[in-house]
Amino acid sequence: MEISAASLTTPISHFFSKYHPTIFLVSIGLLLAVAVFLLTLTLQEPTAVDETAAIETISSSFDEDTIKKIEALRDSSETPQSITFPSPRNSPFVE
Repeated sequence: MEISAASLTTPISHFFSKYHPTIFLVSIGLLLAVAVFLLTLTLQEPTAVDETAAIETISSSFDEDTIKKIEALRDSSETPQSITFPSPRNSPFVE
């Protein structure tokens, strides 16, 4: 019995030519499933936070500009100043 390369590749090429859409869709589906699984694992992984670094980044004091802005705010019991609008403009659509 003689084995040739053509006799081995013919059934394989016939199989792939017949089922190539199915093989393609199954492989794409598997790749998407693996991607979703890895993304889920990544999102569920707890982040490691160094608490000393987190405390150092939080500022415990205001700067002076912020304090002055807060002190300049008026109390809600005070009556607001009357608002004066600028004189009315002429309409550009009137001929």
